[in-house]
Amino acid sequence: MTCDRVNKMNDRQHELLRFLLTRNDNYIQVETLAKHFQCSEKTIRNDLKRLDRFLVDYSQGRLDKKPGLGIYIKIEGPDKSRLFDQLQSLKPMDERKSDGDRRMEMAYELLTSTKPITTGALADKYFLNKAAIRKDLDKIREWLSKMNITVISKQKVGHIVQGKEKNIRLALSELTRLGSQEPMPIAEFMKTKFADADIRLIKKELDELQVRHQLSFTDDTFDRLTIHVLVMIKRVKTRQPIGISAKEKQMLQDKEELRWAVEFLEKIADVFAVRFPEDEIYYLAFHILGAKLRYQILPGNHPDSTWISQVPLMNDLVNKLTARMAEVTMIDFTDDDQLKEGLILHLSSTVNRITYGLPVKNPMLQDIKQMYPYMFDMVIYILEDINEQFDFSLPEEEAAYLTIHFQTSIERLRNQQVNRLRAIVVCHMGVGVSQLLRTKLEGKFPEVEVIDSVAKYNVKQYLADHPVDFIVSTVPVEETDIPAIQISPLMEAHEMDKLASFIGQLQSGSGQKQAITSSGSHLAELMDYSLVSLQLEREHRYEVIELLANQLFEQGIVDKKYAHRAINREQLSDTNIGAGIAIPHGSPDLIKSPAIAVATLQEPLEWGEGKVSLVFMLAVPNDHPNVREIFKELSDLTEQPGKVERLIKETDKQQFISRL
Repeated sequence: MTCDRVNKMNDRQHELLRFLLTRNDNYIQVETLAKHFQCSEKTIRNDLKRLDRFLVDYSQGRLDKKPGLGIYIKIEGPDKSRLFDQLQSLKPMDERKSDGDRRMEMAYELLTSTKPITTGALADKYFLNKAAIRKDLDKIREWLSKMNITVISKQKVGHIVQGKEKNIRLALSELTRLGSQEPMPIAEFMKTKFADADIRLIKKELDELQVRHQLSFTDDTFDRLTIHVLVMIKRVKTRQPIGISAKEKQMLQDKEELRWAVEFLEKIADVFAVRFPEDEIYYLAFHILGAKLRYQILPGNHPDSTWISQVPLMNDLVNKLTARMAEVTMIDFTDDDQLKEGLILHLSSTVNRITYGLPVKNPMLQDIKQMYPYMFDMVIYILEDINEQFDFSLPEEEAAYLTIHFQTSIERLRNQQVNRLRAIVVCHMGVGVSQLLRTKLEGKFPEVEVIDSVAKYNVKQYLADHPVDFIVSTVPVEETDIPAIQISPLMEAHEMDKLASFIGQLQSGSGQKQAITSSGSHLAELMDYSLVSLQLEREHRYEVIELLANQLFEQGIVDKKYAHRAINREQLSDTNIGAGIAIPHGSPDLIKSPAIAVATLQEPLEWGEGKVSLVFMLAVPNDHPNVREIFKELSDLTEQPGKVERLIKETDKQQFISRL
């Protein structure tokens, strides 16, 4: 009934109620309200009578009126929240903002404002009370602190950010990650903050830069370069230029990317009526140097030419990486030239980003850890050695990208080429993910031949020049005459049926799905009830790791140092693989015999990016015959929430093992 009564109020009365609910104990005069809503004082007084009746009938709140001061709404928190929810539900869907989108907009205001912004101003703008705004500011403050930016808050003055210009620009370009777990696409965010004509112009010039210098940026990189340039223009115009040190400039001397940056900025300077200082040129050159490419055609080289890099360091890094991975996985990666070519291309931009202080981001990190725990763990293990041999350190985000490249190589080995339906892959995440998607598609569906990976912006031109039966894309593509299906970049298990049905319709038949057979659990085979601890109460994940590692040590399964090395491994990259499951482990050379200790927790513990209730402490050597199957079982378990829940609730050790 309350909602019906709210619906009977007009739009101005809705907004008046929303406005007054944000005022807390601050009185406001009728004259001020009339000016705010651009109507007469008599109209406001009539609206207030309507609101007063509504509050008396449908809430515990009431209008408090004091001569000379004005009015405000006296109402308790629960009542206020309920009314806010009802008012929000009346707004059209396209006008409603999620909490994440609102915080993203607030952060943008803070980062671009040269003056403090008060809590009250934010409350009025977003029609929220000050308590809700303060909660938003806490989350924004926490996110910005990771980029070494501080939000300074002073009573009666407001909030203003403080940090290096380089960090502020990075935060502006990464704002889509603040919104929610599913970040808003960068292209969509740009449209909310910059003029369409400006976006089109920057993209046109970037596209021409690619053509002139035979580059092919990934779609994601192309959008990120666009937003970096748009932010650069805005900051230069508001006299907030970047600062580049002499040492940093020296690093770019004789780099062709510096020449490209000069060339690019000269072309847009007149159009935007802005003169770019020298430091801005270097700043853009750093970003071009660290840009991810789909591929690069070097002058005089054919796309099918040898994978050998012109940079000896890259050859050494890739050779060592593939050799060590072949050694620990017993899969011969050393003869896969396509793998090496992909690693050369990918690592070149990554090493540049690390060298020049640009962030390495991987939005799929947690998904990759969950889907490919074995390969990810092998890469992390090898990177400990690799990082010691070179002058840079590859982070876990990079380990996840490398996992994709090695997983792609494995999928390639399984692939059986059958020329039936011709498909193209459109992927915004770069060469590694594109290749994985391509080989998985061909491996799971032998009736499909993937003829190419194409950038989103180049789809129409490609279709005009090549016969294609359908498109598999990780992002929405413009409408064409060719059937298209959108899936996630990693082509998750639940999407197989969707793809099979789609391909089957194209063939005017039924999609053939591979049967999945299952035998006994290799996990359970390495467990003993004496190594099972159920319903543990602990306050920190390291306590759980120590307890389980000590159990393994006491039974002579591992060396005493195993717990210490497992915690070191956890610090390098947390072993949370999702769905409330963690798989901590130490160094393989400290294992004397294979076994698995396991624990369930009474209360979930913080474990990296999420919480964990089920812990498998692995003591499985790399050369164990079932090591890959064990990791696959763990990955499969993350997609069975019902089974995980039953395991967590189990109180009988023998029954726990049986459930596996």
